[in-house]
Amino acid sequence: MSGTVSIDQREGFARVLAALEAREADGVVCLDWTRFSRYFIEQERGIQMIWERGGDLFLVDNGNGGGRVLPNDPDDPDRKFLRGLMGLLAERDRDVLTSRVRKGLRHKAAQGGYTGGIPRYGFSRVTDASGRFVNEREEAEQRVIDLLGVTRLAIPGLIFEIEATAAD
Repeated sequence: MSGTVSIDQREGFARVLAALEAREADGVVCLDWTRFSRYFIEQERGIQMIWERGGDLFLVDNGNGGGRVLPNDPDDPDRKFLRGLMGLLAERDRDVLTSRVRKGLRHKAAQGGYTGGIPRYGFSRVTDASGRFVNEREEAEQRVIDLLGVTRLAIPGLIFEIEATAAD
């Protein structure tokens, strides 16, 4: 299961719920809160769905050494509070990771590094030692010349014709 996808969009979770309903399973084992869900609201929805089908959720590491996630108890309000706190910490962990990745991508892009997507014309995904794209513009132009059988000076005219045709 993915901890970042909505409960409703998880094929694996749907299969787990079906197994609980068919009594083919008694519970769900998950590594920790971040693997179950990184969204607090989704965490609670998922737990309720498991409990509604008579199943239990077990975490290998729940911040307390692991074990069964206990259902709400009106005589023990800390149970729900601590579960919620762990869920919020998992959500914060996701937010911190996302922020770090975005900052890193912005920094790399500012340095001219590759951050994904298609390189601009004449450049390849191959990078030099500094992580910058290798400029292969001359080689790319030569491939166009060889393919179309035209001169380098004819390329701008061909582009103009293509753009004019596309506009019609």
